[in-house]
Amino acid sequence: MAMTDEAPEKATRPAKVNRLFRHQGSDELTSRATNETTHVIFRVVKSGQEIVFDLAQLFPGKKLPEPCVARAAAAFGVNTAAGNMLTGLEDVEKEDPEAVAEAIEHRLATFADGRWSAEREGGGGRPKLIWLALLAFRQEKGQPVDEASMAKFKAKVDDKEAVKSWMANAGFQKHYLRIQAERQASKVSAAKDSDLLG
Repeated sequence: MAMTDEAPEKATRPAKVNRLFRHQGSDELTSRATNETTHVIFRVVKSGQEIVFDLAQLFPGKKLPEPCVARAAAAFGVNTAAGNMLTGLEDVEKEDPEAVAEAIEHRLATFADGRWSAEREGGGGRPKLIWLALLAFRQEKGQPVDEASMAKFKAKVDDKEAVKSWMANAGFQKHYLRIQAERQASKVSAAKDSDLLG
């Protein structure tokens, strides 16, 4: 085998999300954060949906400081952490623009609430599906699902240990898998209909 100075080509996967930045005094979007960054934009490739995150949400008083390295670092951190949420998705979910957007929106909501945590690590599952499965499980067991009764569970959807425990429960998992399968079947059916009607 011949030796070469060239590095082997790395296989690349198509991007699911384009990550962009908006800067103070400009509507132009760029691919790099700067000291003047004001917003991080996630553009879901398959749907074109844009999810815009205002960095002011991260700073005291929900007000951006003057241009500084903290703004660039915050933009970079939001971009990286929210984008990394895609690694927690199943392969089929990565192809679903709604699942991609939901994962990013969930992470951004965590930041907007003033929290930095590693939701879903080891627990698996999409937050919206986890919530729907929890409602179905509680209804099946005759437990209340009104807003007051469910309030204590809202934060637990982000708690990886709680979700891991729920996913280990056969009754809960049954509902989660059923809801997941129903949503996937609905998307497949809609795609087939659009092929026939479009």
